Amino acid sequence: MAYNGKIITVGIRPAWDVQFFASGLNWGDHRLVDSYNQEPAGKALNVSKALSWLGYSSVAAGLWGTSDFDDMLFGLKPYTHCIDVRFTPIQGATRRNISIFDTSENKELHLRVPGALATKAAIKKLSDSLFSIIDSGDICVFAGALPEDNPLSEIIVDLVWECSRRGAYIFLDSSSRTFSKIFSLGCTELVSPNNEELSELSGSKVKSDVESVARAAKKLLKQTSQVLVSLGGDGALLITKEGLWRSRFIGKPRTVQCTVGCGDYLLAGFIAGKYEDDDPAYALQKGLLLATSRAFGLMDDEPWEVEQELEIDTEFFQY
Repeated sequence: MAYNGKIITVGIRPAWDVQFFASGLNWGDHRLVDSYNQEPAGKALNVSKALSWLGYSSVAAGLWGTSDFDDMLFGLKPYTHCIDVRFTPIQGATRRNISIFDTSENKELHLRVPGALATKAAIKKLSDSLFSIIDSGDICVFAGALPEDNPLSEIIVDLVWECSRRGAYIFLDSSSRTFSKIFSLGCTELVSPNNEELSELSGSKVKSDVESVARAAKKLLKQTSQVLVSLGGDGALLITKEGLWRSRFIGKPRTVQCTVGCGDYLLAGFIAGKYEDDDPAYALQKGLLLATSRAFGLMDDEPWEVEQELEIDTEFFQY
């Protein structure tokens, strides 16, 4: 299916991505970093930013803290030609996700801070905002961490269900018990689980090999239309009732610059591909192209340059 409605990304627990870069790090060090970067992010917002690189417009919705709301707006100024910022302001501060990169050892450490913005009242405000935006045929991308405990979990499940009832296609890239509850409703158009989530949803232990992932993902098609799975450095899989597609980077080996957000870029590229062509192979290949560009640090290049520079192979396997 090709899509033509709006793309709306929804982040219940967004975050600032704070990245520090230094070389030769050791526990106990007191060091000046070589460089650092801070930007408004979270999985849902990352999808919007990735889409903007391709020239696609989207609505960025979700929760954001009032104490750093203006900073978020300032940080998103480079993207406002494509991103319609519709975050719901909530009293408090948006959480920080800290990533530390040792550039000489090619090692990473990621520290995640739990969010505190999601409350019953906050989700009610977000719901009212979303329902005023959504039209039938839109894609709603619910991505990132979701609260697990009731009553918040049930409120969020109801929110997603209502978006689906209003005609939105639900793309779900999350985890936790709330992810499982939403999936069980059968209202999703696409889910993008990791191996742990695949194991839980399929009821079988999933290994990292393609065959194991494909078997587990096929079981999910009773509840969803498409399953998109990242294999990390081994590419990505798309599983539908028609069969399985696998995309891989087969070009000259390069140094991986950053793995943060690559899954979000995979999803964004896939969505963009489906807007351009109904061919699943085309969409998956575009998704992996975008994720690979992110990993290799090529986001300063133009998309057409990256397409010429990176060689992606896509195969189809029928059940």
